[in-house]
This record gives sequence, C-alpha cells and structure tokens, in this order.
Amino acid sequence: MVVSFIRRASGRSLLTFLGTVVAALVVIATAASFALGGGGSPPPAKPLANALHDAAAAPDVQGVSAHVDFTNHLFDSLTMPEGSQPLLKGGSGRLWATDGKLRVELQGDTGDVQIVIANGSGFVYDGGGSNTVYRFTLPQQGDSRSGDRGSPAGHGVPAIAQIQKRIDKASKNATIDGPQPTTFANEPAYSVRITPKDSGGLIGAAELAWDAARGVPLRIAVYARGASTPALELQVTDISFGPVPASTFDVQPPGGAQVVDLTGSQRAAQPDHGTGTRAHPEKLPAWLNDPATLAGRARSDAKPTGPGGAVVVYGRGLDAIVVLEHRADNAKAAPKPVPTDDSGDPGTQLTFPTVSIGGANGTQLSTPLGSVVNFERDGISYTVLGSQPASVIETAARGL
Repeated sequence: MVVSFIRRASGRSLLTFLGTVVAALVVIATAASFALGGGGSPPPAKPLANALHDAAAAPDVQGVSAHVDFTNHLFDSLTMPEGSQPLLKGGSGRLWATDGKLRVELQGDTGDVQIVIANGSGFVYDGGGSNTVYRFTLPQQGDSRSGDRGSPAGHGVPAIAQIQKRIDKASKNATIDGPQPTTFANEPAYSVRITPKDSGGLIGAAELAWDAARGVPLRIAVYARGASTPALELQVTDISFGPVPASTFDVQPPGGAQVVDLTGSQRAAQPDHGTGTRAHPEKLPAWLNDPATLAGRARSDAKPTGPGGAVVVYGRGLDAIVVLEHRADNAKAAPKPVPTDDSGDPGTQLTFPTVSIGGANGTQLSTPLGSVVNFERDGISYTVLGSQPASVIETAARGL
C-alpha cells in the first residue's frame, strides 16, 4: 500500500553500493507487483489525503504478471564492460507476484538477473559473468493488529484526517506536488513529486505514481539535485492479473555461484535520540573509531551491528554521513570486479577508482545520488557513505 511504501527506507552496508541498489529495486518491484490492469483515461482530481486513503483501503489481488522497465544512471561515470548486467545499466524484463512471493527477471546480453523473494527472504542472482548470488532478509513488520491511531476499528487504514496530519508534518521537510491525475501502463493513476527542503544531500526529488483504483505504485523515480531525468526509475509498462503458478517461483541459483550476504546481523540498539552519545556503549566494540565530529558533522548515533562491527552516523537527514566499521577478519568480503565472460581478461572487468586514505589504499564510487569510500587500516575495514559528493566522503574518511 502507498502509505506503508512511502515509509520504507533502505540503507545498509556498502558491498560497493550494489547492495543498496539491489535493495531499492526489490522494494520498488515488490510494490509495483500488485498493480491491476484496466483501462484508460486519467482519474478525477482529488486531495492528496483522500487519494492516499483510497489507495490504502484498496483490495488486494490474487496475483500479477507484468512487464517492467528499469533505468539506472548511478554508474554512468564508470567504464562499463561490454554486456554489463541490467542492474548496472538498466534493462527490461518480467515480474510475477502472488501470495507474498515475488520474482523479477531482467534480461541482459550476458545473462539474466533473477530477483526472487519468498517467506521473508530472497536473493538476487547475476547470471552474467560474475555468477554471484546476493542474499538478503527483509525487515520484519510490526504487529499490525493494533492498527493506527485514528484508523477504523479492526482495520489498518488511517482516517483521512490522520493522513492529512502526516502530510502536514512531512510538508515541513519536503515540498509535495500533486496528486496529478495521469495514466501509467494504461491505468488511471495519480502522480506525486516530493522535493526535499533539506539541500544537504544530492537527492533532488522523488516521483511516485500509483494505480487510482488499487492504490499501488506503477512508477517510482529518484532524481539527483538539479537533474531533469531520473537517476533511478522503475515503471510497469503493462499488467495482467490473476493466479500465478507456484512453479514460477521455483527458481534457485546454481550451487557453484559466489554468495554475498547483504543482510548482516539483525542485532539492534536503541538510538541516542539526538544526544550525540553512544547508544548501549557496553555493546559497542572497544576498538570503535568514532570521533565526535567528522567532515564538519557531529556524531548523532552509534550502534553495534553484531560481533566485530558497528555503524556510526554523523549529521542528520540528507546531510548525514554513515560509517560502517568491522574487524577485517569479520568483515564480509566485498565482491570482486565483475568479469563479463569466463576468460578472466582484466579488460572485461568492471573496476572502481582507487583512493589513498591516510596511506591506506581504498576504492571509491561516486554516483549522482551519493558516494562511497571503502578502505582497510590497522585491521579494521571502513565503509564511509552518504548522499554527498565524493570530495566530502573522502574528507570524512580521512578524518577517521
């Protein structure tokens, strides 16, 4: 549903930023999977609170089959090997969903990308040259039986007045334009553009379009600041609905594939609620490198990520910088450059720029929406990331 969808957010470990892209694609595709077929002209205009209420109250469907287009301009600054897989450069494919299960298949020149979700977990398999499986676990949802305040008894749909209060609160931090009546995938739809008022990050705007009758996204796009075309976009191009055979989801990657775990530890600590002090300091590693300030931003949160690791946040909102630290012997191995064939020829590999951080060699990835630096020093692996230019992330990394 649109209300819960808007509240979702991603952001985890680096794994060279591909994990973030994969997770975002999975969330977007999950939402898009429940759109219905129908026909034709834009729906009537209505206030945003009413449109969101109708979307949240819309009925579910048995299953869906769809064609989707995925656009990705995050890696345009890199030299792409011939035939790079579609998660890196975008592509088209198919989507199937039913009863909590999802499968997305994007076609590429060197092999398909498969995304499969079932029973709260899933994987992304690159069937091209890398032969790599990225496994993940979806966050558990809270108990919905209590419902929302202001919701009708026994239902999880907020009242229009309650939705309007949330819109008013969100409007303090973002400009919300819409809903604009339109069509997507031949569906009557509403479209909203959200522009952050916080100019600290590189994210300029996000656009969401959802089916007017069933209330589920048909398109989502994220724009870099000042850009007129999206850096990331997923949209449904046509839809049919009805039962989907269970065999559609019986897809497993080959046993010999390299496995990368994107989930990490599920242990969590309570935030410091803005005090700038460590949360549950007894659980944080004694070796943790967390100066009080970094790149001009004060430390705002710190929590363990399991044995041998922690995450520290500097600043707030879109201006924040996140530092992930692990003992090098406990840190998950980052994926190797991705070959496009089995020859091992370095000329067919995707490689990332290198950077020197205090004498340590690291890798850097700069995209229109943010940057990442990864390096290892004195037995500790550091990943520094944020919606910032590469120069700001480098400055933060050198401050550790």
